[in-house]
Amino acid sequence: MLATLPAMPGQRQRRALAHSLIYESLLGLPRADVRRLAELAWNDGQLLADLTGDDLGLLLLPAALLVVDELERVIEITDSVSRGQLEGREQIPPATFQICRAQALAEQGLLAQAEASATAALVHSAG
Repeated sequence: MLATLPAMPGQRQRRALAHSLIYESLLGLPRADVRRLAELAWNDGQLLADLTGDDLGLLLLPAALLVVDELERVIEITDSVSRGQLEGREQIPPATFQICRAQALAEQGLLAQAEASATAALVHSAG
């Protein structure tokens, strides 16, 4: 699938790419390739705009970037999602994004910020 991906993937292709990218990153796909494919899947936030109730791709995308240490990009994407763009989409737990963000911050040594994100995840999951 990845070898035949068009330069501008459509909605279904972006969703499939987001789903498969965690698998590819865990299998050792090079960091630059994971980053490039993640950007195609994210498509400047279009993945979030196209989200459906049963789509886990948005949850898996930051996880794939965590695997290859694209920490800044994890933070950028999770911040985009956390800026209220999930309103009305209760099927996506905000805590999941806060956990990814906390992990990226902790790996950067930003422990106070990581703690704040982890605490926010706990608040979201309890709420």
